[in-house]
Amino acid sequence: MKPGYTLNTRVNNKKYGDVNSALSACSQTSSCQGVVQEGPHDFFLYKDTKLTERDGFRVWLRGGDVMTFTTMTLSSEDYTWTYMHPYTLEGRVDDKVYPNKDAALKKCADNSKCAGVTYDGKGYVLNTGGSPHYSKSSAVYIKSGGASSFGGSQWTVLKNRKLTRYLDGSVHTK
Repeated sequence: MKPGYTLNTRVNNKKYGDVNSALSACSQTSSCQGVVQEGPHDFFLYKDTKLTERDGFRVWLRGGDVMTFTTMTLSSEDYTWTYMHPYTLEGRVDDKVYPNKDAALKKCADNSKCAGVTYDGKGYVLNTGGSPHYSKSSAVYIKSGGASSFGGSQWTVLKNRKLTRYLDGSVHTK
């Protein structure tokens, strides 16, 4: 079960009153890939696996494995990267496949078109799309503003900016 998400395309508009009824119907419907709870007693069958954020909704994806979703953030190359598994990103920056995460993150950081990096178990590719969707065997690193930790605080990295005022009100420019 994945809270805060929905899927995109319903199998039909039949509403189920509880999750067990919906999951049972999904398991007997070949086109059903998941169940979305849209209200307290509103469960619908869906035929895709592309997750989209949506407050108040919950998703159950069909599959033989128990779903485990992992999300964490890390700092590298003056950016904050959100790691998400099992997801993928759309659109390729180029046709290159990078053998390791560090090389891929560095190339993505240097490319304004790159929104993130997908690892498919074989290699890392640079992506233009920054909205993740479910993919059983992939993981993504989504690029966002720079930050780092120091002294127990989180600090934002701003490139090409000049400090002009300190907290005590004094002004210093270079």
